[in-house]
Amino acid sequence: MTRWLLPLLAALLCLGCSDNSLKGKFRLLVASPALGTVDLYVDGKAELTGITVAASAYRTLSSKSHVFSLREAGTSRTLWEGAFDVERRAEYTMLVTGAALAPVVGWVKDDNEPASTDQAKVRVWHGSAMAGTVDVFLTGRTTKLEDASPSVLSIANGQRTQYLLVDTASARVRATPEHEVEPVLADADLTLGSKQTHTIVIVDDPASSSKVGFLTVRDG
Repeated sequence: MTRWLLPLLAALLCLGCSDNSLKGKFRLLVASPALGTVDLYVDGKAELTGITVAASAYRTLSSKSHVFSLREAGTSRTLWEGAFDVERRAEYTMLVTGAALAPVVGWVKDDNEPASTDQAKVRVWHGSAMAGTVDVFLTGRTTKLEDASPSVLSIANGQRTQYLLVDTASARVRATPEHEVEPVLADADLTLGSKQTHTIVIVDDPASSSKVGFLTVRDG
């Protein structure tokens, strides 16, 4: 009798389970102004269309390997294609940087759990071919760089940091050539809230006089 009662009980318990518990999530973060507008296909089907420089909302995918294709918006022209694994209950960011004809795509697991303190969690992702290897300073708005220590030392194109715990009083992010405090290659204001999670991407920015800028997105 118990041999059929146990499977039945397990099946009844699973009626309350969400199908999403067997899936993962990803978002697309396009950080290349030179790329133009793109569509993202997953396993041959359109998942996101008309994406420019921005971060999409998280999308749900089954937990397995998927083929991702970046296409020129509204066309069948493939700019990049590759496969990534999705684990159950995991969240990922697909970052796109680089030139229009040669996009560079990264795939990383996110950690959107709030910090256990009142600080913010921040990671830095270097996606600029122009900047070279840089130091990154997260400081107060009026802090002089000669009075500050780098938050990130010697990060090169394609590299990213782990999540850093940052005081919410840090209201400015700057990048300089490694081991130097000038010239400032990129400079931007920050708004960080307690227990928030952010990703800061160093990007090539044709609109900037230094040709380098930051793209900051709220995670989670």
